[in-house]
Amino acid sequence: MRLSELYGVPVRDLDGKPLGRLFEIYVIEDEVEAIGCGPGSLFERLTGRNHGRRIPWIAVRAIGPRGITIDPAILPSAWAEGPAPADE
Repeated sequence: MRLSELYGVPVRDLDGKPLGRLFEIYVIEDEVEAIGCGPGSLFERLTGRNHGRRIPWIAVRAIGPRGITIDPAILPSAWAEGPAPADE
């Protein structure tokens, strides 16, 4: 599979929640550092309903022509939809 085949594929979390479509791959010194995903439809891009995100490469769990799956537990706490878990 080539990187060019991944542009536009859906990006989802482990539960299947859509995060957008892949629009950017960040590479530093021949190593993928992160991916950028954002709104998938023209309507979402025009209304700003969904914002783009930069996802660290270590959060990527699966890649294929049908989409990319990421593990949200690895993402910064700002991505969490609820309160951060309490430290024990």
